[in-house]
Amino acid sequence: MPRYCLFGDTVTTASHMEASGLPYRIHISLSTMKVLTSLKLGYHIETRKATVKGSEDTYWLMGRDDFNKVLPVPPDLKGGASNHGISLDEIPVERRQKFLDRQQKTKK
Repeated sequence: MPRYCLFGDTVTTASHMEASGLPYRIHISLSTMKVLTSLKLGYHIETRKATVKGSEDTYWLMGRDDFNKVLPVPPDLKGGASNHGISLDEIPVERRQKFLDRQQKTKK
């Protein structure tokens, strides 16, 4: 039995972000964006417009000034692609079969 139950905006925002996240991207909420902006550390943030009427915009954290580590390049997204452009080689071996099974179910 859980000790805590969350309801309302927290769950709605988390559910939306989980369902609409993309590979190689850091998806952040409005409150996180405000905190990072207020720190004035040069965070690069792009607005991601809400796709569901009545939901708030979310944001992509794209990087930070003077951050020199090489990051993976996000794949191009193709409309209607259920895997958001991820190649099979990028999926860990232990999860590939589960992914392929799910792909088969969606084709039926």
